[in-house]
Amino acid sequence: MKFIFDAGVKFCVDIATHRHGCCVLQRCIDHSVGKHRDKLVTEICKHGLFLAQDPFG
Repeated sequence: MKFIFDAGVKFCVDIATHRHGCCVLQRCIDHSVGKHRDKLVTEICKHGLFLAQDPFG
C-alpha cells in the first residue's frame, strides 16, 4: 500500500485535477494513517490555491 500513497504524494496535482482524481485522493486520505496521511495532506495543501481554482481540484 505504501507505493500508492507515495504515488499520491508525487502526482497529487495531476490526480486532483483529473475528472475523477479528487475522489481517488479523498479515498487515499480516508485509508491512510500516520506519516502517509501527513505527507499526502501536506503535499495537497502546498498546492491548495491552484487546486481551489481548478474545476476538478
